[in-house]
Amino acid sequence: MRYLPGAIVGAVLGIIVDMPLILVVAICKGPYMLFKGWKCLFHDLIGREGPFLETICVPFASLAIVLWPLAIVGGSYGICVSYFRSWWIYMQVLLLIKSILIQVLSLY
Repeated sequence: MRYLPGAIVGAVLGIIVDMPLILVVAICKGPYMLFKGWKCLFHDLIGREGPFLETICVPFASLAIVLWPLAIVGGSYGICVSYFRSWWIYMQVLLLIKSILIQVLSLY
């Protein structure tokens, strides 16, 4: 029982500090990943190396270049969703542990 106040403070600080920080990092990292990915795709398309060496691969290269922003948005969205989902699961586990502790302590 003595660890419960510290756990509550840690959970509140995690919600207040960690959630916005993860969102800011995911949002700020998106444009960097976008331009870095485009640079690599154009380099592979123009250069004589990489996955787009054959002539048949040029349409796929242009499709990859056009659809790259969707991959970045999907990745950023996936980071945020996975973080919030894991946070939600942890909160459910904590509520379950709390209810078990209340039942056990009420028996004594």
